[in-house]
Parts: sequence; structure tokens; C-alpha cells
Amino acid sequence: MATAPDATSPLGIRPAPLHLVDPALASRVAAPAPDAIATADRATVTTTDPLSYLNVLRMPDAGTDLRTALLANRDALERLLSANVFTGGSAPRFAWYRMAVGGHEQTALIAEVAIEDYERGCIVRHEHTRTDVEEQLAALLDVVGANASPVALASAADDRLRALCHRATSGRPHMRFVSSDGVEHTLWTTEDPDMIAQVRAAAAALDRLYITDGHHRFAAGARVAAARRAAGADHDTPEQWLLAALFPADELRILPFHRAVARPRELSTSALLERLRAAAGTRPLPGPAAPDRAHHFTAYVDGHWFELSAGATGDGPLDTLDVVVLQQRVLAPVFGVTQPRLDPRLQYVAGGPADVAEHCRRERAVGFVVRPTTMEQLMAVADAGLAMPPKSTRFDPKLPSGLVLRLMR
Repeated sequence: MATAPDATSPLGIRPAPLHLVDPALASRVAAPAPDAIATADRATVTTTDPLSYLNVLRMPDAGTDLRTALLANRDALERLLSANVFTGGSAPRFAWYRMAVGGHEQTALIAEVAIEDYERGCIVRHEHTRTDVEEQLAALLDVVGANASPVALASAADDRLRALCHRATSGRPHMRFVSSDGVEHTLWTTEDPDMIAQVRAAAAALDRLYITDGHHRFAAGARVAAARRAAGADHDTPEQWLLAALFPADELRILPFHRAVARPRELSTSALLERLRAAAGTRPLPGPAAPDRAHHFTAYVDGHWFELSAGATGDGPLDTLDVVVLQQRVLAPVFGVTQPRLDPRLQYVAGGPADVAEHCRRERAVGFVVRPTTMEQLMAVADAGLAMPPKSTRFDPKLPSGLVLRLMR
């Protein structure tokens, strides 16, 4: 029986028994996260295309018995397997997965990682998770018995891993296609024992991994792993590992989520601007502009643009984040938004200044354009064991589900 790693053990990163999607079907099978698609669009996709992996991921309606309803998801996966939509290899293997869009490119090593590394604090998070979502995803993982949504992880850049990646991706890919959002997806894989040994040796030098996307999925995997161990499973059974995509931190792109707050109807424009001036340095701008310095923000107020500036309230990893400075210096004192996770007046806007202005005009809101959080800031927060406010990061592009599949039975 395998034994649990101690606190000084190297990270568990190993080749996975991957099933790969048929390249001719990849664009139909690939699915974004269900919560990234409007409910009506999800229903359209799952109704019109039985090959979409959304059929395996969708959650049943509230009020139904969750585990019983998820048997339909398991059946959807069985239909994909029976139709040979996925093909397995003869041995565990590594894969490299590249996403390219708009001049940006990022390449991940696809592997399975030990959930115990998450439990012992070597795979770290920067967000809080919701218990109800964890429970739903744990049930999905347990009932379906498969993992096709790799958790995105970041690691410090490593020259050996980068050289191996370059070597692996110089050959002919297993698959390449462009999705409807313009992202080019390319996948390479290897079962070569020598290459696998070299990747494992290089990966052994990593001492920490950072969750960038998939906090709830990792927490759900940990729930399933703990439950199975409590039932007598050892530390090396399939559910003790999770499918992951390991990106070098310097290849990842973080875009901002801007803030918009419902406009106080009782305040005139001049009164609202006076409150903003009391909270932060304020100067008018001739038009929309993205902030280019730390702790500077662009505000949209009643059709006019302003630059705001404010100082941090401390020097801790969280205090220096622009979204935290905005929250502490402006959103709380001016608008009374003291609980950003719960306050319905606070909304988040993707895109640029034009998107913020459009949202504010439509929703009668005051908008704030922020700079993106950096990977260095994220890693500092995670290393300190802290959690960022909601919507502090927006990694782009995001991994789809259904291109690689790992069965857990």
C-alpha cells in the first residue's frame, strides 16, 4: 500500500492514462465551463449536439435528487465512449496543450497531480470557495467517474521543462483546431519512456503550484479523495489524483474585471463627484483611458471620465492589489459597499473602458476601470495563505473541457 508523502516530499506529478478526443470531432466536443454560458445557450447546445461535453458537465435542476440525476451525465459519457469519440493509449502519457489567440500563446503540460499536495499546502489557492458548489462538483466527479476538465495550475518557469516542451511540440500534433472564440487549440502527446522520465525528473524540481482556474474543482476532488480514503482506499488509487494543466507562470495572461456600482439616485452628479474627491485624488479626463500606474483608476460618472488615485492602506500582499485599494478607498467609503462578495449593487465587467461605459449607461451605474492583477501579486497572496476579493483575476484564454479525458474506474 502506498504511503502518504511527508511535508518534504517532491510534488506528485506524473503521466496520466489519457484518452484523447478524435481530432475530427474536437471542435464539437470541446466545452467551456457551464457557468460561462448563459442557461438558454447551455440548453441549446446540449439539445442540439449530443457530442458536446456539456452533456457530461451540466448540473440538474434544483429540487431533484443530485446523485440520481447525475446518472444521466454518466450515460452521456458512456455514449461518447461507445461512439469512440475518445481513444485511450497503451500506457500513461504526458500531453502538451497550447492555446493561442491575438498574438498571445501559452502551453501547458497535461499530467495528473496528487491531491495530497493540495491537502499539505503545496498546491495553493488564492480564492475562497462555496461549499454548495464543492458538493455538486464532488458528486459529479464521483458519479460520472471521469475527469475531462483539467485544473489550471501555474509554476515558476523552469528551463528544463521549457526545453522539453519545445522538443515535444516541434513534432506533428495529435490535434489542432480553432474554436468559435478565435482561440487556436493544439495538442501533442507522448508515451516515450525516455521523454516521460526526463519530464518527471524536471518536474521534481518544482516545489509549489498555484491554482489559477479551478478552485472549486480541486476542492471537490479533495472531498472525493478524502471520502474514498475514509472508506479504506490507499493513497495511490485514481481518485487521489486530479487531471491538471501546468503552465509556466510567465506565459499566463491575466485580464481585469472592472467594477460597476449602482448609482446612488439621491445624489446629484456634483455631489457624487465631491464624495469621490474626498476619498481619492480626482481629475477630469478628455475621454476613456485605461489606468497605467498602480493605485490609479479610471472612473465613469454620468457620461464623464475621471482619473482617480489613492494610496494603499498597508503593505501586505493584499493591501497592494489595485482592486483592494479601490475597495477600501472608494467603494466602501463612498458607496457603502463593505461586503463585495455579497453586495448586489456591485457588478463586474469584462473588457475595456468602452464596455464599462456601455454597462453603466444600461444599468445606471458608476464604473471603475482597473489594472489587471499580476502573477507576482497572485503568488504572493497565495504564499501568504490569503484569499483575494471576488473577481480579482480573469485568466484568458481558459481551458475547455472534453479534449483530454481521464477515467477514474
